[in-house]
Amino acid sequence: MATRSGTSGEDTISGGPGADQLYGRAGNDRLSGFEGRDFLWGGSGNDNLSGGLEHRTICRTRSVPTPA
Repeated sequence: MATRSGTSGEDTISGGPGADQLYGRAGNDRLSGFEGRDFLWGGSGNDNLSGGLEHRTICRTRSVPTPA
């Protein structure tokens, strides 16, 4: 499982062919899952979250958990 995290600014983060955990953090972010079981966490800001081709969990929260 790949983990990708954004910054305090605007970020564009995309998942890969496997399961991914995408964390937007602060700022207006664009998170896109691809294949696999993806978890998308928007964080604060106006975020655009797009699921992938398989099962996914999409969360839009003000506080983003710290990735493991």
